Amino acid sequence: AKTTKENNKYMPKLRTIIVDDEPLARKLLRVLLEQVSEIELIAECSNGREAVAATLNLAPDLLFLDIQMPGANGFDVIKALQADVMPMVIFCTAYQRYALDAFDLNAVDYLLKPVDDTRLLRAVQRACDRFELGNSQGQHKPSLIGAIDEIAKKIGEGGGSGSPPSEAD
Repeated sequence: AKTTKENNKYMPKLRTIIVDDEPLARKLLRVLLEQVSEIELIAECSNGREAVAATLNLAPDLLFLDIQMPGANGFDVIKALQADVMPMVIFCTAYQRYALDAFDLNAVDYLLKPVDDTRLLRAVQRACDRFELGNSQGQHKPSLIGAIDEIAKKIGEGGGSGSPPSEAD
């Protein structure tokens, strides 16, 4: 198994959920993450509603979150979660245009598809470092409330997928 740090013996595994509406993208990310010793995959979700439910039920440490999905997009997922249950987030998307918005939400990292395994390992290391820092300070859940409404408004004004959210998803 790949590891991000050789001397990282005492780091607990990050309980992780993959969220992506594309089955092949989920599979590729799963295959890559199964090789990373710091990651424990606990769920996969194909849409925003599933992601919110899984996060509330499973309390993951980390989400790999696609942004453009039918219905609830990645930013909607973050908006739906309360700050006290918010896991760390690594956005994983085909679109560069959301990177600044993602970092406004205190994202751990922003990966462009197709995901490169070296970049993925760096992102996981950032998550591990943030997790360790948060634990030493008594909390690792970032506060994201400030920027979410502004980003949701941008996406709604055409910065998003180009199609309005549907009630079906």
